[in-house]
Amino acid sequence: MEKSTEEYQRYLQGIEFPASKEEVASAAESNGAPQGVVQKLKNANRERFDDSVKALQAMGGCVGLPGELSVMLLLRDSGPFACPCS
Repeated sequence: MEKSTEEYQRYLQGIEFPASKEEVASAAESNGAPQGVVQKLKNANRERFDDSVKALQAMGGCVGLPGELSVMLLLRDSGPFACPCS
């Protein structure tokens, strides 16, 4: 079953970006992310995530909008991100 963007966002709660991939993977695991998602973060082709959009992409979450717009929507508030791909 495919995860929703909202579920992926829950795995990123409490992370202050930028953060190392180890910090993000550890926090995601603590937030209940399945091992497959944690492994995607640990195996990401980067050492740091500058923002939650990059972490969502590494986990396989749909960001749905280009660059800055998706960042603004994700950071606008702590509410769920309405992904147009859903």
